[in-house]
Amino acid sequence: MPHTLQFRACLTIRPRNELDEAYEKIVWRPHVCGSVFRNRRNKELVTARLICKVDTRSISNIEHRNVATVAGIFYGCYNGLFEVILLQQHAELTLDQLRQLNEVELSSSCEQLVDGFQYLASTRPPFLVEDVRVNLSGTLKIVLDFRHQRDYINSTAGDYWHLQYTSRAERLFSLQTNGNLSSLGVQFHRLIWEQGMPSAEHSMSFSHKLEGQRDCKAQWHERLLYSFTDSN
Repeated sequence: MPHTLQFRACLTIRPRNELDEAYEKIVWRPHVCGSVFRNRRNKELVTARLICKVDTRSISNIEHRNVATVAGIFYGCYNGLFEVILLQQHAELTLDQLRQLNEVELSSSCEQLVDGFQYLASTRPPFLVEDVRVNLSGTLKIVLDFRHQRDYINSTAGDYWHLQYTSRAERLFSLQTNGNLSSLGVQFHRLIWEQGMPSAEHSMSFSHKLEGQRDCKAQWHERLLYSFTDSN
């Protein structure tokens, strides 16, 4: 199973020359790739998206410190939107890896996050935790991959879930820094096992899906200013 996690950093800064300066600092760093986009509504704003790859088998080594250094360049030098994203790619993240990661990268409240995932694991839920995002304001966003288990999602639970084309479900938790994340597993458990079966009214024609995806891709590429990739 793959052992690579990706840390994503997203930042919006102005003016443009400051972004160029930051770009020069990070472009040659190992394990880093990313892109820079122009804001469509405000041409003075640009957004840099970085992806830093980390091997979970050596979480405390120099690779991990490189991630912290890149984050420090952005958050230490500029004002703007910054969020660290723990992105799980193609494999389940073990609880031990999650605990190790959170102790280093996030705040003390992440101990409660680990407690929530421990509860989730004990209930053997029919999904994988695919994406966990925690930003500096204390907002936690979790993306779940239900694979072919759509039958476990209830159509009436609109306040909790948003079904995406790729069979993923999202739940956005707004939290204070002292928020109680240990109830996370309880909420998931009740929603899935007590709400029942969904109706078939979620279906959408395949052609419409493809059309929407093409439009999104076209807009995305229009905004691309430049990108850089990991040389390894």
